[in-house]
Amino acid sequence: MSAPSESALAPEAGDNWPPLGAGRGVAGRVLVEWARGAESPGLCLIGGARGAGKSHLLAWFAAHGGGDAATRVNAVVPAAGLTPVAVLWELARQLDWDARTLPELLAIAAGDRRPLLIGFADLHRAAPGGRLSGFRLVPELLEPLLRQPWVRVVAEVGPVAASEFGVEATVIDLDDPRFTDRDAYAEWYGGLGPGGPPVVPADVPYPHPVLGRLAARLPAGPPASEDPARALCEVWWQRQSPAEQRALGTLARLRGRVGPDTWRAVHTALRPEDTAIAADEALGEGPFELPLPALAELAPLPTESEVFDALLSLVPRNPQGIAEWAEAPRYVRDHIAGHATAEEEAALLLSDPGFLVHGSVSDIAGLLDRPGLPAPRALPAVWRAVGPVLGWAGDGLAERAAILHAGALARVPRLAGLLAPAADGHPFRARWSRLRRRVTVASGPARGERWPGAVRALAFDAASSGLVAADPLGQLRQLDVATGVPAGRVVNELRAPVVALAPLGDGAWAALSDAGTVRLVGPGGDAPTPAPFDVLNAERSPVSCLGGDAAGRLLVCGHESGQVTVYEGGVRQASVRFAEVPVTAVDCLRLGNGRVLVVGAVADGRVVLWGPPEAPSGVPLVSRAAVPMALVAAHTSVGVVLAVSWANGLVELLGLPGDGALTFRPHHRVAALALTFDGLLVGADDESITGWRCDLSRLVEPKVANEDKDTGTETETETETDQGTRSAL
Repeated sequence: MSAPSESALAPEAGDNWPPLGAGRGVAGRVLVEWARGAESPGLCLIGGARGAGKSHLLAWFAAHGGGDAATRVNAVVPAAGLTPVAVLWELARQLDWDARTLPELLAIAAGDRRPLLIGFADLHRAAPGGRLSGFRLVPELLEPLLRQPWVRVVAEVGPVAASEFGVEATVIDLDDPRFTDRDAYAEWYGGLGPGGPPVVPADVPYPHPVLGRLAARLPAGPPASEDPARALCEVWWQRQSPAEQRALGTLARLRGRVGPDTWRAVHTALRPEDTAIAADEALGEGPFELPLPALAELAPLPTESEVFDALLSLVPRNPQGIAEWAEAPRYVRDHIAGHATAEEEAALLLSDPGFLVHGSVSDIAGLLDRPGLPAPRALPAVWRAVGPVLGWAGDGLAERAAILHAGALARVPRLAGLLAPAADGHPFRARWSRLRRRVTVASGPARGERWPGAVRALAFDAASSGLVAADPLGQLRQLDVATGVPAGRVVNELRAPVVALAPLGDGAWAALSDAGTVRLVGPGGDAPTPAPFDVLNAERSPVSCLGGDAAGRLLVCGHESGQVTVYEGGVRQASVRFAEVPVTAVDCLRLGNGRVLVVGAVADGRVVLWGPPEAPSGVPLVSRAAVPMALVAAHTSVGVVLAVSWANGLVELLGLPGDGALTFRPHHRVAALALTFDGLLVGADDESITGWRCDLSRLVEPKVANEDKDTGTETETETETDQGTRSAL
């Protein structure tokens, strides 16, 4: 590791950046220059003792660097207390990546070549990995990320000498006086005294801001000592009353910065006799934390079990004695799992469905990560599936319950049943879910009636209510729409992987091979014949996707070249170029007025409408910074509805024309989609298949009528996207 030269330590924080207090403009300048330096190492370490201002420096940089591409921080992961897998989930969420495991995240990072600047706060306070994580943060996640030349990392690491990094880095050691301007520190310190300039000289706490805040309140300096910082803490501590010391001991046990109400509530639960606490006056303005290890060593600390019991006592209970976690203080929901050090405490939380819905996702992952913890059977597997998705969910009961319910359906049916009433309030509620069973000596062979196999393509034939799934080998299975269980097979002699399906009516299907060739799969076991569709010729690239409307005798093909072609009854009707990039998904419908609606998704993140013979709409129906993976359009009880799944894990339902939109993130990837008339959305990939009941009524939104102030007439507000939709229709 290398530290900056003396010449780099300019006294200013940075041009057009807000000033850093306590003389830390020097450290700020070095950090900004590292980010802007084309030849700088990809790693910057912010080190120093507890209370040296590391987190403040990183927060300043992240908050104010957005105006410059070189200093814009794309993600800041608060690593304190998080296991490696929780760090991975949070990083993926902030970068909008659908990465649930370490190999997946590293693969996406290798392919996503946008410049990335990632911050890790309190990396040195991250929890070690266990059975759920299976990897170490620095050597297996961060250093491989840094091997990508477009990735840079700024990490808060505590004492620099203890850092695990073994690669070249720019080092900002806040224990080193060179990174703090002495005169600026003295000027800042001089304004901290409650009644004038502090009595204790600025040289005593220099260069640490937290020590400065403590020293400024003392009437006299500490006695001479080999450890002036500890001596200063002891003098400050002796000035606190016994009740204040006990309250500070409670604060030392709490996690992170807490508000005064939380601090008082927990301490009162621990020590009801301390009714009047003024300890917050000793630390200045809140939220609070006990910032120095020396103070924690002096404090009378309650045990973690005592804190756990105090937090649990703050959770209201209904008349049946069931914990009402939704009504518990936010700190309790977010942190009680981190205080559950005993096995029985952890088991109590993990066996409570209400806590699984409302508790901290990362802390529950930490509990399940503990070696030897007797967690409920299959719960670790459920959490591996739902944990990355719950990080996206808000605090709403219905959304979190729906995610957990869907993930538990195939693994822990009893837990799913307990969560079902709460999940019913969400627009997307899983009706059934099937997953790949891992074959072990203990479990025996996977039960075929439960798992239909890996799915590469799905299609629903509205005329016959038939749902067909294609696996990686090209086998076509008929699935029971109500359960997802295989109900038969469609004979397919193609002997090639199928990547897309479209219904043609009368039991016939169009199947697209991974080589870009469309073949017909006939009913009743008829052998496939070459498709009568001119899907390949000298002017056009192979087909990349297809869709169809059997009732409307329509088939549509999308191409690698960006071309889209519509066939009616096997005859080519129209063709147009949607984009200069590949079409990734396409579908079509015959509308009630006889017109044809074509919907195509292209690799640049746009979903485009086309109503032949007109030109495609110039305004995309939707555009995202992700690749659309699958798309389906269907006639439903509320009209035409479009479903799209994206590479970032999002699934979206859109009412046409421009009525409304619903989005959710499923507990598994969705690479293939099908949608029924009554709103059953089926999504699948190689590992799982799920059917969600969608509340389509939420797509129907009343148009907003605005009163024209000049004429008194009412005009209907219509967006540019609405206009493009209506034009295509």
